[in-house]
Amino acid sequence: MGRHHPAAAAASRPRHERRRHRGPRPLPPLRPAPALERVSIRNLRVGTGNIDLALHRHPEDVGIHILGRRGPVEIVAIK
Repeated sequence: MGRHHPAAAAASRPRHERRRHRGPRPLPPLRPAPALERVSIRNLRVGTGNIDLALHRHPEDVGIHILGRRGPVEIVAIK
């Protein structure tokens, strides 16, 4: 029995069938990742200044800690 070249087999199929990808079954959905407890942002440019922040997750709120600031930067939290 002769070997068939994959490109020759694809060329013999109608054009609309060649665009389909037939691969393995899709993976099951991933479980959600645990929530982040803390996020640090360093050197965030605000206007002409920079600020370093840490955001802490609480059960019903988020805390903002200013770790450092350079230049005229003001943070206002609105709840």
